[in-house]
Amino acid sequence: MSHLPMPVQSGEVVAVAPAHSLRSTLPHLVKLGRPKYLLYSWLLHTLGVAAAAFMGYTPSLGTYMHGQLFVWCLHLMTHYCNEYFDLEADTANPSPTQWTGGSRVLVEGLIDPKVSLATSFVLLFVCLLLIPAMPRPGQYAALIGLALAWFYTAPPLQLNYRGMGEMTVTTVLNGCFPLIGYALASGEASVFPFLLLLPAFLIQFVRMTIMNLLDYEGDRRVGKRTLVVLLGPSTVIHMHAVGQTLSYVLLVPGVLWWGVPLWVAICVALSAPLAAWQVIRLYKGAHVDPRTGNSVVFWASTHTSLVVAAAYVGLLIEGFLRGSFSLTDGYSELLPVPLFIYSFILVRQIRKNRPKPAAPLAAVEVQVRTA
Repeated sequence: MSHLPMPVQSGEVVAVAPAHSLRSTLPHLVKLGRPKYLLYSWLLHTLGVAAAAFMGYTPSLGTYMHGQLFVWCLHLMTHYCNEYFDLEADTANPSPTQWTGGSRVLVEGLIDPKVSLATSFVLLFVCLLLIPAMPRPGQYAALIGLALAWFYTAPPLQLNYRGMGEMTVTTVLNGCFPLIGYALASGEASVFPFLLLLPAFLIQFVRMTIMNLLDYEGDRRVGKRTLVVLLGPSTVIHMHAVGQTLSYVLLVPGVLWWGVPLWVAICVALSAPLAAWQVIRLYKGAHVDPRTGNSVVFWASTHTSLVVAAAYVGLLIEGFLRGSFSLTDGYSELLPVPLFIYSFILVRQIRKNRPKPAAPLAAVEVQVRTA
């Protein structure tokens, strides 16, 4: 229900709503930040740290916490910033889901939009304070990620309004975050984390086109030129199919010539049936069915995180087989922790996001008669 003020009739006494207390505002502020996405950035950053350990470096808890704090602050900053600058598009969205169309907190008037913008500025300053203590390669990755994340929706660049949002998100999440973890753990830069996540990079890119596919109507109405608006839904669905196929094909040269561990490729390849299922669903129009629209974007996001988790599992298996990891080195036993938490949350989310069954015809007739 909208919380916009209603017009006042002549002679009508209108009660002024009391100011929101901190206790009533805090839950809405948390929801506004969409914390459910933070597990994904945790996986990506920790995978970067694990990649450094696999290559022979010894991570420390201090550098790990430093990198993770930065990654989470940047991730949250992006959400609060997006909610503010995307308010017009979110308001125009006729069919939001639990994963697209924003958190709906600002759309429903539960919090002043300026609070969202102010929160994003606070998180931006925290990120800036954390960067100088990083090694030089980490600083470069952090600054690139911070700039891209802020200007994803913020003017003057507004990258997601110019057909560059999908690549921006992919670069920050699947590029900068694991590189920050690797750089803080090793003090150096390397292409190794990127090679581990090359399939996930492509899948993340096409996943963002699917997220924007569900926001197509609202974005088109307000002139937000995402790739879906620029290219059209049909082209994006074809692009999604090609991207999914290419991501798994690249596993072959990855293992043969680019140094991707075999177990990483094997674990990632196990997720291919989910990719094929999503491609088929989109060609059948599942994204336009109100009963399955939420399921489409949920599985698009889940598939992306599963590929990252699979690469992570494969790296751990390869590392223990090679002796790169050991249960007595003081840190390897902590590396699977994000995976355990991810698995627990994933099961809950799958149960929560099951497609809604079609209403029985008899029930629909009863509703019509009683309306």
